[in-house]
Amino acid sequence: SVLALVNTQILATGERRREFLLQRLVGATHPQILGMMTIEALLIAAVGLILGGLIAALTVVPLSLSVLGAALPAGSPWILATVCGAAIGLTLATTLLATRAASRGRPGAVTAVRE
Repeated sequence: SVLALVNTQILATGERRREFLLQRLVGATHPQILGMMTIEALLIAAVGLILGGLIAALTVVPLSLSVLGAALPAGSPWILATVCGAAIGLTLATTLLATRAASRGRPGAVTAVRE
């Protein structure tokens, strides 16, 4: 699933090359585009973590109740923190690296970029 996340983010961001070059053409700076994409990546990661947490809770809570008699599973909270940190880090890294690669080039070359 990590590979799917990385591939999806790279493809989705790479397909927006024309958009990035148009933004640069109308005056946006490279740091502004990266800032915009940072916020977008954080929102994507937050939604993914919330939905993933809800889906995981639907399976983990009943299992934990039947096995342990408690709603929360036994284990270190660092496991959850590590998974969340890795998801945020991977989403940010893949989005920003793909944005950097897609927004390279001269903004005037936007007419040569096909969708």
